[in-house]
Amino acid sequence: CGTYLATASEDASVIIWDAATHRCLETLTGHSRDYECLRVAWAPPAWGTDVALLVPGSSKAAGDRDPILASAGADGFVKLWRKSDGKMKCFASKDHSVIADEPSGKGGGDDKNDNEEIMAEAEAEGEGYQIYALQFINRWHHSASPSSTSMDVDRPQHAILTSCNDCVYVWSLSKPPDGNSEVEFDLSAVMTFRFTHADSANGGVSFRIGDEWFETSEQGMLHSSTTEKAFGGHRNPDNMVYVFDSSYNEANGLLGVALSDGTLRLVNSRGVCVSVLSLPGCESHLTSFSWDSSGTRLVSCVATGHMVLWHVDSGDGRGQIRVECTSVLCGGHEIGRPIFGGRYIGGKDEDLLLSWGVDGKLCVWDSRSRGEIYQPIATLVGKSDYPIYAVDVAEAAEGALIGRIAIGGGNDGGFLGVPAFIYDVKQKEDDFGMVEAKENDSPAPAK
Repeated sequence: CGTYLATASEDASVIIWDAATHRCLETLTGHSRDYECLRVAWAPPAWGTDVALLVPGSSKAAGDRDPILASAGADGFVKLWRKSDGKMKCFASKDHSVIADEPSGKGGGDDKNDNEEIMAEAEAEGEGYQIYALQFINRWHHSASPSSTSMDVDRPQHAILTSCNDCVYVWSLSKPPDGNSEVEFDLSAVMTFRFTHADSANGGVSFRIGDEWFETSEQGMLHSSTTEKAFGGHRNPDNMVYVFDSSYNEANGLLGVALSDGTLRLVNSRGVCVSVLSLPGCESHLTSFSWDSSGTRLVSCVATGHMVLWHVDSGDGRGQIRVECTSVLCGGHEIGRPIFGGRYIGGKDEDLLLSWGVDGKLCVWDSRSRGEIYQPIATLVGKSDYPIYAVDVAEAAEGALIGRIAIGGGNDGGFLGVPAFIYDVKQKEDDFGMVEAKENDSPAPAK
């Protein structure tokens, strides 16, 4: 929400707004109107406006770069958009329903087969192929397959991360096959990760490079969990494992995946599950999680209204990861109602943490808290009739705590649609350590 704000809508459209004037600049259509649009994500500036920037060795002046946007829908499609002739046009697209229906090869045993059957039933009922993770990656450290003899095992590249059902996909942009003129670029699979129950081999993680599936024999520091009890509550009585959120951290080279079984699994680029994070007694699913920029901290959000802070130590130089639970944030939001997201903010050191949820609250916390915490530093927004599903932050110049925050969510909005709100957030001068949010003039209505 710096210069532009993009909103994903229930009517499958994506709307681009001017964050300063709140004007609607453009409405993008392309996802099936039978499904909602679930995610939008802006590409980092390095991706540029010219698709030539996505080819190694090309160059373009920074001032010539225009934004690239990705959108993901419950129709199973991910679409990439860029400006052409003054308008945003789709230049690449990937149908996850085709990928998800491909055979998953070896790995997973009975758990894998059970999960595939349940997924197939959900897809037949029109509930499959929902894409919950969407991320642009500047430097994906791709490892060669275990059977490869190549020494070129670390080739940083631009990549796009998505998830669908029980898989996380890493894609790169490539030219489409000859004769395919429908899109300018194709999304080619770099690596696929598939998840099942955590007490399976390699922490329940298998992976694919090319057409070959693998289960690594390398050992990470794994936590075993039982699958005897249903996790995710009454909505998931069959113990189906699927991905709610996923994010890659370029600083530590780890992929984090929040799953329906209440675990957060950390996987390296060789496909090794190096850690399975969960709290004893927690039988609810994770809704999301977030890394800090250094890759040494992360927060997991639980559907019970709690957040868990973790410290990640990967400094032994041998690939072993040690993870410690440092704090449980159990106040601020209504207990028993899901928290939908958390984000580290507050300048270079990221001393603050934002959280938002179905209770309509946007809270700010001390991101370096220890132990059990029952109260946030401040509640910036409290709208009980406006569940908050997504938050974006544009931090102000150095020295300011936050800057500008955009929130999206709400229920049915009637004729004018559901509004998205933009707030200016600053530290109050009369109260040490307190922050406040002021609505930035009128909200921008989102369809």
